[in-house]
Amino acid sequence: MIPSNLNASPETGGRCNVDRPLGLGTVLLLAFIVSVLAISCAAEADPTPKPDPTSAQSSTPEATPNVEREIARGKLLSQQNGCLGCHTVDGRDQVGPTWLGLYGSVEEIEGGTSVQVDDQYLIESIRDPNAQVVRGYRPNIMPPFGIDDDGIDAIIAYIRSLQ
Repeated sequence: MIPSNLNASPETGGRCNVDRPLGLGTVLLLAFIVSVLAISCAAEADPTPKPDPTSAQSSTPEATPNVEREIARGKLLSQQNGCLGCHTVDGRDQVGPTWLGLYGSVEEIEGGTSVQVDDQYLIESIRDPNAQVVRGYRPNIMPPFGIDDDGIDAIIAYIRSLQ
């Protein structure tokens, strides 16, 4: 039986026309399909400009998979060596200063001097923790670690990422 609201006529080329407006369910289904297509297209579009292989390298470092891997390695090493037992990464002070926002800051050192926290300061602090103790923290708490240069670089990359 053909529903009464369908009309097949020679004017429509034998196709059926529906004589009623689209229902809410149909409209919602169409909206869903359009939104899925829009999201899918947006995900495929890569807004990151591709570097021109003929142009000179930029002077500012970008986050690359190697940098991200180094940061992850530094995080793992700091966990394995117990660093995060005394240093936090969320801004809270604990036994040692927090690492959040540490890199690039200026810290007051016991004895009245101050130091800019950079790679050199962090290397020295890891190798010889009592060389320059941040004011307000006790000396002789942090033991020297036997971490190789690559490991220290990874930990520093992790600290630098915590801005």
